[in-house]
Amino acid sequence: MKFAHTGILTCLILCLLSGCGSDLPPIAPLTGTVTMGGKPYVNGSLMFTPTNGGRPSLAATDENGKFEAMYNLNASGALIGPHTVTFEPGGKVEEDEFKPYAPPAQNFKLTPREVTVEAGGTEVAFTLKQS
Repeated sequence: MKFAHTGILTCLILCLLSGCGSDLPPIAPLTGTVTMGGKPYVNGSLMFTPTNGGRPSLAATDENGKFEAMYNLNASGALIGPHTVTFEPGGKVEEDEFKPYAPPAQNFKLTPREVTVEAGGTEVAFTLKQS
């Protein structure tokens, strides 16, 4: 999957590469969907930042708007507890990969902006609106 934006993607790569040990804090599955206007939002990025501190988990939406949060390269999920959610839209990948890409100037309102990851796992349906 190609991404047209680099902010959250870069953070994802750094976070996933920086802690692949077996000593994991308490994490649980975090999955769901992102829709806009009732349709799946493709190629969006989500960052789940624990409000009590700790490493964020990251996710990208697929062609059906579905995502699965990743804590690191070897562990899917997110820290158990409350998180704030950041969204970054995807965009069209330029045909000429050497040409700089500027993501579209769009402002999105993501609902909900906060989620709590439960020990047994959590599924969230996010909706986007352009603001």
